[in-house]
Amino acid sequence: MRANVNAPDAIVGFAAFFIPVCFIVAVAFARKSIRASALRLMDFCLGTELLLAALASDLVYGVGLAHAMGSGGDSRSYGYATFVLMFLIALSVMLLICVISLQQDWEILDRDDARRAQISPAGVMLANVAGIGMFAAIAIVSTFVPVGA
Repeated sequence: MRANVNAPDAIVGFAAFFIPVCFIVAVAFARKSIRASALRLMDFCLGTELLLAALASDLVYGVGLAHAMGSGGDSRSYGYATFVLMFLIALSVMLLICVISLQQDWEILDRDDARRAQISPAGVMLANVAGIGMFAAIAIVSTFVPVGA
């Protein structure tokens, strides 16, 4: 009896999501150690990193989609997958621009007036949720709209 060398989709999807998140969370502690001071709330604002990871995942999915389209198949499913991919890329870029502009404002406040630099935990959470949401969206899309199927 031959063993199946392909891992189940659930494990692959979990690994594709969990491993990058672990590395991204390590960024917060790297920021703290580079600065050699106490942890700050901005160290845990990982929205930019998560949105960039989502964009990278979008592009990897797009390469797989282009490869699958080149080998033939159902053009209707490829059209749907392409539409979803373009929507996710556009949304990720818009959210990335918003999060970067918010973080820039927070850094300016932090430099100018230490008393006003109380960054809202809700703002940090919102940036992180935006990044996690987009990163999870491409993981879900790549699971339920597989290319080459």
